Amino acid sequence: MKCTLVGKEMVSYKSKDTGESRKMLILHVTRTTSRCQGIATDQVRVFSGQECFGRASDMPLDNAISIDYNQRGLVEDVELL
Repeated sequence: MKCTLVGKEMVSYKSKDTGESRKMLILHVTRTTSRCQGIATDQVRVFSGQECFGRASDMPLDNAISIDYNQRGLVEDVELL
């Protein structure tokens, strides 16, 4: 998915399975889509155990990015365009 990164939010949460404290990065993005008049907004979650977590947290705002998902719907890769 091609979009524009407009915000980043670091969130701490507890794992339901283990009770451990974890981190999640929420990417706030905008994009155009044929189903939406104007600009669509999304929140994309990247969890601390994922390979692309560090790269996603270092990305500068107001840049075009590409987000790839795996077959389970989780973020697989995030890169600058």
